[in-house]
Amino acid sequence: MKQIIVLKINILFVLLTSSPSLAIGQSVNQISTSPKQNYIAYVKDQKSLWISSLLNRNKEKMVYSNLNDFNERFFIWSKEDAKFIFESNHTVYIYDLENQKLDSIPLNPNLNLFKFYLIDQVALANNKLYFSANENNKLNKIYCLDFASGEVQLIIQDSEDIGNLAISEDGKYLAYQHYSSTYDRGSISGIKIVNLTKDEIIYSYQLDTKSFLTNLSFLANEKLLFRNVYGNNYILSLNSMNIDEYKLDTYGYFLKFHEKEVVTLKYEKGNKKYSLFNPKVNSYQSLLITKNGILKHVESIENNTFYTYYIDESGNEPKRLMKENSKTKKSEIVYDFIAQNPLKDSKYKIISYLNKDQNYSESYLYLPANYENITSELPLIILAYGGYRDRFPDFSYFMNEIFFRYLNKGFAIALVNTRGYASERRGDEYGKAQLEDTELFINTITAEFNIDKENIIVAGHSHGATMVFYYLTHSSIFKGGIAINGAADWIEQSKLKSMTGLPGEMGGEANEFMEKYERYSPLTNISEGMSPILIISGENDRQIPFEINSQRFFEKTQTMKLHHEYIHFKDEGHLIKTQENINQLTSNIERFLLKLTSL
Repeated sequence: MKQIIVLKINILFVLLTSSPSLAIGQSVNQISTSPKQNYIAYVKDQKSLWISSLLNRNKEKMVYSNLNDFNERFFIWSKEDAKFIFESNHTVYIYDLENQKLDSIPLNPNLNLFKFYLIDQVALANNKLYFSANENNKLNKIYCLDFASGEVQLIIQDSEDIGNLAISEDGKYLAYQHYSSTYDRGSISGIKIVNLTKDEIIYSYQLDTKSFLTNLSFLANEKLLFRNVYGNNYILSLNSMNIDEYKLDTYGYFLKFHEKEVVTLKYEKGNKKYSLFNPKVNSYQSLLITKNGILKHVESIENNTFYTYYIDESGNEPKRLMKENSKTKKSEIVYDFIAQNPLKDSKYKIISYLNKDQNYSESYLYLPANYENITSELPLIILAYGGYRDRFPDFSYFMNEIFFRYLNKGFAIALVNTRGYASERRGDEYGKAQLEDTELFINTITAEFNIDKENIIVAGHSHGATMVFYYLTHSSIFKGGIAINGAADWIEQSKLKSMTGLPGEMGGEANEFMEKYERYSPLTNISEGMSPILIISGENDRQIPFEINSQRFFEKTQTMKLHHEYIHFKDEGHLIKTQENINQLTSNIERFLLKLTSL
């Protein structure tokens, strides 16, 4: 039985509890439809890969049952719906859809297959897979895996890290983005295009402003599309090597080419508007207006009419694949993911309120199924992460698995917007802006719902845990907090440039604004009146290292003789992944919450 270390005041405890898995609902994610919309692939519970025919639901098949450290950026279909390629544990798997056969090609275990949400690091053409990787901390190489021979060859080495890849349909041109940092406000980024038949770089473009480039997409051998994270969109002509820049009239950006037009996404009045943009005449044709839908495919029908395939969901309704006619606007369910819905009886409310910038923010409140019959005030758990949308919670994420069970224990649960998306960020006042927004949310819901103001607990992971540290050291409205792998020493963490908020949301680096960092950093603002906090960290977390954050914060509270607790997992990283550790964490969180709320 595994041991975890729990530190409380100056006493060392070893817990040997072994509670069963408390997962309360199935998770479906990494949904991908094939180019001709004959198949759909998806991952269940972060463990197994399934592929199903969209023409015959009875042909659903589990292709792989033990995904281990799989890379969601290595999900790619071949043309003509012939093959599906994925990677798990440094092995590339090729699934033949017609013969239902799975082949595998092992990769060098020393290859670093970096994973970052803005990077699509694979491209496929002519039975060859191109991917960015390296054998050290610098991701500056592109390799080619030939499916026919099984050989992996290094084909490109750059002086900077390599991210997004795209390849022309005939496999002649390979475009890639090079960058200096994933810190999106400070990345020096550019585009290079390689003629693979001649093994030479034919184009190099360096962006003037500091920003990460993404969404590379070829139109035959004629044009290359790409954009940055701030809504600047570019189309490069491969014939003239001229580049045109486009800025959409409302916040939005280019997604990809569809034939000779461009699929665009705009955000308007709380909705997502997908359109086809014609660069020649600067005109738009509406495809789909949706609150939550994620576009997967555009299919031309006739007479400028299209089918749009998209994934739809809401905060209490699980995902499903939909299809809508662009002219009639009639939609139908193409595929629903049969899964237990643990939230079907709970009460779900979308809370809209003015944030500190006098713009409307949305956060999401879940109440117990019998809320109308409860006469006492409910304790509230706030999950502070940011970037929340009206979407069904992913119960393969350990935070949701652990905390949503408290709906059945008499708690209310809130997913509070703490500015997790680039469009919501302010570039300054990190922590302060989020706390003020959260206080406005609390004022809004306590005026309308039966929430106990004296029993509000804030919990978070990563950026969310960073907010927990800030909230508890800069406010007294919370009964307590739970911080999992968060940043507590903002001065030292900002030097790593490994998370967006630090230094990106502080107006500059610590050496420029030291006095400000000292006022904001949780480590330098611990007080004797601080509410109790349960701190959790993973030994292998290099994004937000425990030594300069969780451990340092806890050690300082001990010198002040404060009653806080610390759990450190020696076999975990930034995420808590193993079910045994999740069970241990669940038991300790329950003990902490029950003691805190006296329930």
